[in-house]
Amino acid sequence: MAEVDEIPPLVPDRETVVAYEPIFVEACTAAFADDAVKFGWSYGKSLLTRSQKWGLVWRVDFVIAERAASSLFVNRAMCWGSAGNVEGKAVAFGQQIAPLQ
Repeated sequence: MAEVDEIPPLVPDRETVVAYEPIFVEACTAAFADDAVKFGWSYGKSLLTRSQKWGLVWRVDFVIAERAASSLFVNRAMCWGSAGNVEGKAVAFGQQIAPLQ
């Protein structure tokens, strides 16, 4: 089990927002594809940043089909790595964080 400091934070911290990098975002989307289909995720807003420690970090909020979306809680998927190379991924359900804008 990963320690908390072994994944990027759910909310960007001292990261630079970067332009859309389709190869990396597509690799991240593919990394979550099985779960997204199996559990009926519907992606919402996403954000791509660059972190000195984690490299590229893609965060995307999602809702789960057939479950009421809550304005109080956010589901977020994240992956990190370099262009075209996903080095890690994480999913957080029901977090009390601000939705991505």
